Amino acid sequence: MSIHVTDPDEGLSPRTSHPRFVELAPERFYSEIDEFAPFGNDSGADVLVVLEELAESDGDAVDALVALHELLSDWDFGIAPELFGAGDDDVRAWVAQNPAEVHALAAEAQARIAAAIGWVKITGTADERLLSVGEQGARVLRVLDPGEHREDHLAAVAEIREFLAAAAS
Repeated sequence: MSIHVTDPDEGLSPRTSHPRFVELAPERFYSEIDEFAPFGNDSGADVLVVLEELAESDGDAVDALVALHELLSDWDFGIAPELFGAGDDDVRAWVAQNPAEVHALAAEAQARIAAAIGWVKITGTADERLLSVGEQGARVLRVLDPGEHREDHLAAVAEIREFLAAAAS
């Protein structure tokens, strides 16, 4: 397996990304400071680092979905995994009942997105299970209200969903 990892001196760039990722990714995906970009938030950046380290050390033996689940278990956000398979109304109801946990929900959604997109960045592909987890994260993130940044938030989520759909084909 050919892997592409981020150069610490260069940061995220097309040069350090798999050609398939470069083909599919909008410019925003290379941002390390855009909170709406897959790797521009703390959760997404951390997931990418872990996946790149695992790819470098374990190569083909890495199951990115297992790595994500282990990372989420370590972080212990306390979010029921079923919430990511729930409908939009159920997510909204959960948010209304758990306003103090919305940040944790967003962080887990961002981690799920970063795992799917990150694995494509590293290897050029992601299996259906991982892409589905990324899509679930994007769907939950879309439901959350970012306040005054709603338009940018929705545009970013749309780019993420388009990327995931294209990566599946």
